[in-house]
Amino acid sequence: VTEQEALEAFKLVLESLFKKPIPKVINFMLTKWGSDPFSLGSYSSLVYGSTSKDIEQFKIPIDNKLFFAGEHSSINSFGTVNGAIDTGQRAANQIIELYNNTLINHKL
Repeated sequence: VTEQEALEAFKLVLESLFKKPIPKVINFMLTKWGSDPFSLGSYSSLVYGSTSKDIEQFKIPIDNKLFFAGEHSSINSFGTVNGAIDTGQRAANQIIELYNNTLINHKL
């Protein structure tokens, strides 16, 4: 998959979710962990002295614009595909909640 093909597929998903055209994408990055010679499909590990509180920080969006997901942000399934899936669902739910709250506040 080329970067452009991935971007177009992602835009289609977003457009079907939000039921409207997606604005022009200014910048994006596609990672290819499996073929990256510096990671070769690696996963996260904690630095000595880290605690679960460090991982918990990834649950907090930045300015309600940047949301984190991935196995690195899972307390219960750190370093696993399940952790990536669970945190992806968590981040998606945070975005949906923000979107719904924005709609409600707009109608008031």
